[in-house]
Amino acid sequence: QEAVLETLDAMVSYVDEHFATEERYMREFGYEDFAAHRQLHAGFVRKIIETNRAVRNGEDHLDDDLIAYLGEWFTEHIRREDPKYAELFKAKGL
Repeated sequence: QEAVLETLDAMVSYVDEHFATEERYMREFGYEDFAAHRQLHAGFVRKIIETNRAVRNGEDHLDDDLIAYLGEWFTEHIRREDPKYAELFKAKGL
């Protein structure tokens, strides 16, 4: 259980930092779909924070469905959403 909680904490920290950096560049470079992309991030962060809280309070546990959700979200987001801004970032030198 403690390892699960540590992993969730690490995921929240990583996601916060990663999304903040990505969104900063989107704003700076004028990415046209910034608001929609930011909403996707916000929904994911909400899910992770809610899960972390529920696991800490003993209301929930990590199960196969949640692990599948996490894997699917990352896979789909990276494969479908992130490429939409890749050319802009490349053009700006990233």
